[in-house]
Amino acid sequence: MTFATLDEVFTAYSRTAAGIDSSYFQKLCANSDLTGHGFTKADVDVIFAKVAQQPGSKFIGSVEVLRQALAEIAAKKSAAVEDIEQAALRAGSPTFAGVKADSEEVLSDSKDIGNPGDRLLRALDRDRQ
Repeated sequence: MTFATLDEVFTAYSRTAAGIDSSYFQKLCANSDLTGHGFTKADVDVIFAKVAQQPGSKFIGSVEVLRQALAEIAAKKSAAVEDIEQAALRAGSPTFAGVKADSEEVLSDSKDIGNPGDRLLRALDRDRQ
């Protein structure tokens, strides 16, 4: 999915009504393929802190501030602002990878109530069989 406007990007990545927080700004930069090639997560954090609307603010609170952040990224990467904005439009919705358990087995036998280490060892033995 691509976005038509930066307003749509802002809405999609705003975690709360207050705006885009640091973790979602990191996700936007990663989904836009802006990080890497000399532009690090630390650089993203510095830019976020620089453009947050108020000292100590934890949010990018408007589309205008998002544009300012993208302009800062462009300056850091020595790229055209339009190119960075286009990358943000191609970011797609924020997604997070989770961890899925290999087994849904519940250890409910009475013998599994004891020591957690013993339960783990029994579970590993069962997986090896």
